[in-house]
Amino acid sequence: MLWIIINTYYTMFKNAIDYRYNKSVDYIKVAQAIRDVFKDNVIVNVTHCLTRLRIKTQTVDVSLKEKIKNVDGVLGVISANNEYQIIIGPGHVDHVYDEFVKIVQLNTEQQNTIAKDSAKTFGHDEKILNQKKHQNNIIANSLSKFAKIFAPIIPAFIAAGILASIASIIQTTSYDFHTSTWKNSTAQSWYYFFDFFILGWQTAFLIFVGYQFMEVFGGKGWIGGLIGLMFTPLAGTAFNGMLIGFGTEHMSFLGIPVKHITENWMTSGLVHYNSQTGDVDGLGQATGSIFGIILICTCAIWLNKMFNKFVPHVIEYVLTPVALTLIVLLLAIFIFIPISGYIFFAVTWLFEHLNSGAIAPFGNAILVGLFLIAVVFGVHQGFIPVYVALFTKTGINSLFPVLGMAGASQVGVAIAMFLIAKKGGKLRKQIASAIVPGFLGVAEPLIYGVSLPRIVPLFCACIAGIFPGFFMGALSAWAHIHVGIQSIFGPSGILCLIAITAQYNGAFNIGIGVGCFVASLLISYIAGFFIMLLGYKLFKNNQRIQWNLE
Repeated sequence: MLWIIINTYYTMFKNAIDYRYNKSVDYIKVAQAIRDVFKDNVIVNVTHCLTRLRIKTQTVDVSLKEKIKNVDGVLGVISANNEYQIIIGPGHVDHVYDEFVKIVQLNTEQQNTIAKDSAKTFGHDEKILNQKKHQNNIIANSLSKFAKIFAPIIPAFIAAGILASIASIIQTTSYDFHTSTWKNSTAQSWYYFFDFFILGWQTAFLIFVGYQFMEVFGGKGWIGGLIGLMFTPLAGTAFNGMLIGFGTEHMSFLGIPVKHITENWMTSGLVHYNSQTGDVDGLGQATGSIFGIILICTCAIWLNKMFNKFVPHVIEYVLTPVALTLIVLLLAIFIFIPISGYIFFAVTWLFEHLNSGAIAPFGNAILVGLFLIAVVFGVHQGFIPVYVALFTKTGINSLFPVLGMAGASQVGVAIAMFLIAKKGGKLRKQIASAIVPGFLGVAEPLIYGVSLPRIVPLFCACIAGIFPGFFMGALSAWAHIHVGIQSIFGPSGILCLIAITAQYNGAFNIGIGVGCFVASLLISYIAGFFIMLLGYKLFKNNQRIQWNLE
């Protein structure tokens, strides 16, 4: 089994290298050939993701798919109604996109104008498209749209994840969490160097998700970006400024008296914890992340549709943006962010009570099984206070390496998906690019690029995570070996080995800790691999699942 995994990974890596250094593609020629295929069709919109050039036309033309397949440089094509996803491959698609846009000379304003004219002039075609959309499976369509949200930023996930791993290594080796001091000033400087880019990525990511969610689901991108901004560190300063008299008996938030910010409805979703001490520092960025953004954006889309029905066209460009912004902000602060806050506290409570005592084997199995779902919706922030509490109480963070097994199981699933995928196809290339961060503990590229759009691999990874979770919980409850990292935070995946230790017989033992952690990783890889193969065998003929194995 181990040889199968090693050989598969070698093949993935070799394919990725061979593909990356193939410089023979004539991007202008490919772009022109694609444009020639669409010469008799009005192009409404052109975008691209990691591997695909996405072209949306004004009307449906069933003959285009076969013509596109015959273009030299095109690996495949997927069509859905009037959108054509042309598979070109990572490292090439962005260049083809640049050349294609030059040839078409289509800017954003023209795209919007054509789209509006299309809805008016081609009402019959629009009606047909809407009927076809309702006939499609709702879940499959939703997952496909979610893939469109995250696919364009998968390379950024990879880069940010590796940078975050470097920062974690520096912090783990050079920062004393017991005394809250740096051991080396140079290491401290470099840590904040990498942390600057990570903070910038976190901000840009949430703004982009909000913007892209609105665009994909039929809303206004600019209001989505504003919604995403509320969940970024940049918004934390503004929210904290709304809290007057923090730490006194006369605290108020927007003029409303507040006794305890962790218990008050309005402030519960904005509570900020010190990452090094676990103390409440006041208010900060909104909790809930992706989950909160989805809630508020969905509400904003509905509100915008209501405005379009009742607001006169003469004043809609003035009244609608102002009213929509004000109402969305008020609803976010008074309803949706508090809901996200209580979900945050629920996750915190769950993680804290399932990772200890005699129930640890079963509790850890549940935690690892649910962790990938928590990552997808952004509510995994709930474990931060638990990390601090565990480290303060026991001297190690025993939850961090347990939850890391969820990402490891995702790697096993990805290896199985690589074998299932078409040889030389875009899915294999995508997995080959994302598998290295996966081994380093950054599972997001695999989650958003491979598993989430196909749903079954995501659930297979969740099920696979149960096995290493149970194993590590059993070590704690029955063998009294408490595996953990020697800091509050640290790198995940294979890099976590530099911070691993174990409490055994009243003392710390690095050798036992490393051995148990490696065993857990292997269990994760193997479980993910075989459960994914089983899942594919059971569901490969299910028409509701878009496997997209090309």
